[in-house]
Order: sequence, then C-alpha cells, then structure tokens
Amino acid sequence: RIDVQEAERGRVKIDTEMPVMRNGTRQSYDLEGICKVEGGFWLAHEAAESGTENALIFVNESGEVKEVHTLPEALLSQYGDPKNYGFEGLACTPDGKYIYVALQRGFDATKEQAAILRFDTMSKRWETAW
Repeated sequence: RIDVQEAERGRVKIDTEMPVMRNGTRQSYDLEGICKVEGGFWLAHEAAESGTENALIFVNESGEVKEVHTLPEALLSQYGDPKNYGFEGLACTPDGKYIYVALQRGFDATKEQAAILRFDTMSKRWETAW
C-alpha cells in the first residue's frame, strides 16, 4: 500500500507490503505491472532475465496466487523467444474482463511501437490486440 498523503510535497511512502505466495511459498517475480480488479490483482511477470516464461498472474487480496497464464505456443512461435518480448506493463478494463499486456518490443522489429496482447479473463484466451 502506498501512502500519498504528502504527495503534493513530493513525498510518498510504502507503508504496507504484501508478499506474493503460492502454496505457502513466497514467490520471486520480476513484476512489471499491476492492476486491481474485483477479488484481487493481475500482475505481469517479465521473463527477460529470470529464465522463466512471461506470465500473467492473478492473486487474491491476500496475495495468494490463484491463476498463472503464460503465452500459448502459437503466439510464442509467431513472435519469438519470450526473453526478447518481455511483459512491460498491463491495464485492465473496468469490469476486469480484459487485461492488456504491453510487450518489450513490437511484433515487427522495423517499427518502433510496442506490441500489445489481450487476455480474456472469462475464456482464458490470449489474442493480439495491436
């Protein structure tokens, strides 16, 4: 939790920390984004240097991992090694139905814009958004 009572004076402080836990074990993720939705938070884990896969993670309000979604093989084979396309942030729709994840690079290396994927939280499916 961030205390912003003195933000106008250039001061904010983290006053509460909540570890991310999975099956009773504290997790170590390279978190690149967070989005609050009903019942918890969506987190973006970047794979770049961790040797893991990029992952979209849902944790409940106590920080317990409830869902982990990596990219399907079809997207991995189309867009390359996940270490080259790290998750770099996320946003969610107000109703929590869609999560938008920005990737480190675009799908076309000749263009400067980042690629954006969309995850449907109801169907649990990934698709390219832009």
